[in-house]
Amino acid sequence: MATVSPAVVRKALKAYQSVTSPEDGIKLALEEVLNAVNKGRGYHRPVCPACQVEFHPEHNGVGVLDMADYGPVDLWEADLWQCPKCGFQIVSGFGDNPISSHYKEDEFPRLVQSYRDHSIVIESR
Repeated sequence: MATVSPAVVRKALKAYQSVTSPEDGIKLALEEVLNAVNKGRGYHRPVCPACQVEFHPEHNGVGVLDMADYGPVDLWEADLWQCPKCGFQIVSGFGDNPISSHYKEDEFPRLVQSYRDHSIVIESR
């Protein structure tokens, strides 16, 4: 999920207020936000401090399983990045919220297993 800066939101609201029709204003405000997201404002690829190069996406959509002493708690989706020179890996690009939590008894085990079967699961302890 992309993050939009407060300046972009202010610009979108200003655009919204400059029109007479609420529908036109909403459309114009959304266009401002989408343009900012599509241009990648406010985002920079992670950088390897040892090699001083940008990391490259190794695998998008990995599952990150937050673990507690009593077992798994939350399942997040994120991206696995790797330094092209030294091979060091990091996980970044988490969404705002977990995609599932342990208290969702029907959904949680099924989603965790799906990530194990079709992607990568990283356990965060």
